[in-house]
Amino acid sequence: MLLECTYAGQSCERSSKNIVTPDYGNCYTLQSRRYISGTSGPLGGMTLTINLENHEAIEKMTESFGLRLTLHEVGSFPLPLEKGMTISGGFETSLALKLTTIQRQGPPYGDCEDPVEYFKKHLVRYTTQGCLQTCWETHVAAHCGCIAGYLTSEIHFFTDHKLNMTEIPNSTVTGCYTTAGELLSSGSFIENVYTTSFSGAIWPHETKLAELKNTSCARYENSTACRLDMLTNSTLRSNFLKLHIYFEELNYEQIVEEPMYDITQVISDIGGSLGLCIGVSLLCVFEAVEAIVGVLLALKRKIQGQTRVKAQFN
Repeated sequence: MLLECTYAGQSCERSSKNIVTPDYGNCYTLQSRRYISGTSGPLGGMTLTINLENHEAIEKMTESFGLRLTLHEVGSFPLPLEKGMTISGGFETSLALKLTTIQRQGPPYGDCEDPVEYFKKHLVRYTTQGCLQTCWETHVAAHCGCIAGYLTSEIHFFTDHKLNMTEIPNSTVTGCYTTAGELLSSGSFIENVYTTSFSGAIWPHETKLAELKNTSCARYENSTACRLDMLTNSTLRSNFLKLHIYFEELNYEQIVEEPMYDITQVISDIGGSLGLCIGVSLLCVFEAVEAIVGVLLALKRKIQGQTRVKAQFN
């Protein structure tokens, strides 16, 4: 399937991790922490040459030919159905990436789960869709007593519930499994999101097509019986695709969610209110003291005046 793989002009590792999905069957993940982009543009990214082997497709199980591609964080669980994109054969396709980091508030401002705690629970990196998937399966395990078998070997579930690992027996359990998603709410704590822009061209030309056919046929045990020799050039071209994946620019956008009314603002407002109340109270006290002093002075002057009048009459 993978005829050639290069990263920043150097041959990349061909080792891959295999997972099985109910929608696309066997899927292969290419990931390594050695893949670090030092420059933007196609020369600093990954280039893949792929043989789709359309002649081996089972016609009754598929209606189209192509590649389902998912770009995700290293260590996170790929979700080709929810997050994938379809790449057509017979084209050289370029995918330019932009990184956006989203950081949302956790409790008490929301129900977002800490990505470190999420990794401890499930042994995969945090993504919004992956979290919703694992939460859904956890609800199903708790309320329905069953779980999707294809996920048990990929995402680790730590639960005390006894799980039914047989086929779903009746419509009651099926309904429970389906409606469990209604209990979920979306929310991510910290997540890296990649946005892509597409461009492409018809590929390959006649000379390159013959080279690709020879390379592919050489990998079969009996190259003389290679079925690619029986295909016309137009049909043969649809078997191959070339894919460039790279960063459009080496900077990123960060979106940080902040509370409109945080604890600092609360303390500040309380202090301001207390200061206002205390200020008003002290003012009232001073005015009361001033009034009392004024009354006492007036009484004193009145008494002294009456004493002088009596002395004059005497």
